[in-house]
Amino acid sequence: MKEKIVKNQKGFTLIELLTVIAILGVLAGLSLQSLKVYRGSAAYGVATSTMRTGRTALEGSLNNIDVAYGTLALYSQTTQGPLVNAAARELLPTLQIPRNVKFEVAHDAACADSTCVADFMQAKHCQGLKYTNWTRWGDGVDLLVENIDGGGCS
Repeated sequence: MKEKIVKNQKGFTLIELLTVIAILGVLAGLSLQSLKVYRGSAAYGVATSTMRTGRTALEGSLNNIDVAYGTLALYSQTTQGPLVNAAARELLPTLQIPRNVKFEVAHDAACADSTCVADFMQAKHCQGLKYTNWTRWGDGVDLLVENIDGGGCS
């Protein structure tokens, strides 16, 4: 017995399947690119939040007239949690460093005019493309610079 060949088979051709796969690949590529942008902006958000918290902690400490803080040379920390350096922890007692953040701080207790930097902070997220820093001179003038290109923890 011979089998009958049915010519009206239903299904997709190879060209149609390849077209659908190509379209899905393009859409996946576009979504991954936008995901990268969102990750970068989220990382920058963590860095700016860390900077705000650090500035608030520093202002609170320096407004405490019962304690005389000494000079803190530039201190850098990339480990998560409270500050490891004792002088930095005394100056910023409430600050917790988030995961994947490089935080730098310096304080010059002897600085009293515009020719020297009294306080400096910088926060970078290791996965971000931008970072932020804050500088205050001895005369009280300060400058917050945001969206600086060149993130990472190197």
